[in-house]
Amino acid sequence: MNEANTLDALFSDEIIKEIVDQSISEDRELHQFYYEQKTHILFVFHIPDDWSSHHLLQMFVPFDALYAVVMKHDDTGQSKGFGFVHFASRYQAQMGIHAVDGMSA
Repeated sequence: MNEANTLDALFSDEIIKEIVDQSISEDRELHQFYYEQKTHILFVFHIPDDWSSHHLLQMFVPFDALYAVVMKHDDTGQSKGFGFVHFASRYQAQMGIHAVDGMSA
């Protein structure tokens, strides 16, 4: 079997379809996890004015935070001083609360 036939066998239509189907399936699972499943949301206040959502998320990443949002004023884009952090489980959210409760940034 020469190299061209080997490549044709590796990338046959059936194999490519299987790879695409698997990719679509994984995308659906991620979508369900992030958008359709309920997350546990923490309200966080006294966020420094110069913090972005990235800063807030980094504070909670050690506790498996999924994502974070710092609320900003529409007109100025400056932080409103509060935000929300999303966790997959109540346990992770509780761990985050206990770790940062009373902490100053």
